[in-house]
Amino acid sequence: MKKIYKTLLIVIACFSVLFLYNSFSTDIDDVFNKPNIDFNAEFGNKSMYYYNQLDNIEKDAYIKMYLSVKDFEEKCSLKIERGALSDVFVAVLYDNPEIFWVKTDYQYFIYGKNIVFKPNYLYTQDEAEIYSNELNNKVNEILNMASSCATDYDKELFFHDYICQNTVYDMDTYGKLGASVHNTLVNGRAVCEGYARAMQILLDKSGIYNYLVVGDGTSDGETESHMWNVVRLNNENYYLDITWNDIDERNEPSYLYFNITDEELSRDHSNFEPTDNNCNGTYFNYSVKNGTYANTFYHFSQFADATGKILSSGKNCVELRFKNKYDYDRAVNSMDDNAQFFEYINSAVKKSGRNLITDEVEYYNDDNLMYICIVFKEG
Repeated sequence: MKKIYKTLLIVIACFSVLFLYNSFSTDIDDVFNKPNIDFNAEFGNKSMYYYNQLDNIEKDAYIKMYLSVKDFEEKCSLKIERGALSDVFVAVLYDNPEIFWVKTDYQYFIYGKNIVFKPNYLYTQDEAEIYSNELNNKVNEILNMASSCATDYDKELFFHDYICQNTVYDMDTYGKLGASVHNTLVNGRAVCEGYARAMQILLDKSGIYNYLVVGDGTSDGETESHMWNVVRLNNENYYLDITWNDIDERNEPSYLYFNITDEELSRDHSNFEPTDNNCNGTYFNYSVKNGTYANTFYHFSQFADATGKILSSGKNCVELRFKNKYDYDRAVNSMDDNAQFFEYINSAVKKSGRNLITDEVEYYNDDNLMYICIVFKEG
């Protein structure tokens, strides 16, 4: 069966280079020095993954570049090698989703032993201030809504569901707005980069370690550039692809890509950057946490309690996951035994306490991802 997930596009940082050397006559001395920064006060709970991949000279350039684009400066002087400029700029953009007003292309020129970096801006400073205030208000609203969540996992799950339920994937916003965390959280429109950055800013504000990953996603035989998150819980890394969990055809989120491993994500994602993310944890996988993951398949009745609990929460879709192809195939084949399958369906609905139709459930499965999705209907 075809996968129903949409293939999405990411804004890939591209760089236009302008060599002016001796033609720049503006007073340049004012950009050579930047004030010292209170790192903790400025960056707070941010994970700063990409900053921490840089050497000390590049980190100094990162701070100068960050302050420059934050304050809408025309230029800043950096004491780095030309080849490191793009790495530093990407690091600034990938660590700081709230700086959404700077373009991914830029100019630079050589001035003595320094590189003068000239960013390009999407908005005026006054416009950016208005949008930034809107974003901060929305982020604080969501954080207040999540304040009752007891654990980091619960917060991550809350943010995931909120974004999925309040955002529409919209390629018409691709470019100027689609990658923006503001457009995602305030306007509810995004492409994959917007989804990932929205999750990033909420996790950062909650002190949950995370960072962005770029690569390719393959769906229905087509491969496109893509972006998703790594989330760290209890010192274990997990992949979270919130974009592919937001399915237009369903009124509730999927959890197929909620806290999964390298092996699982690699089934339809490739060319990861960064490459080694050590996503091997399973404890905080959604299906594991909710009892719909089978290390070994015996009988559909083993899912009855977990399915009833999920249905009792108001959800109508239940995704059953399998560790290996052998047990997945056994489960799919056993669905031909209507008595066994509908015994499970009836038991789960009874446990849920809801009035759901038990003789007209729909289901579909995916051989690559090794899951079965069951869709229940209201009675």
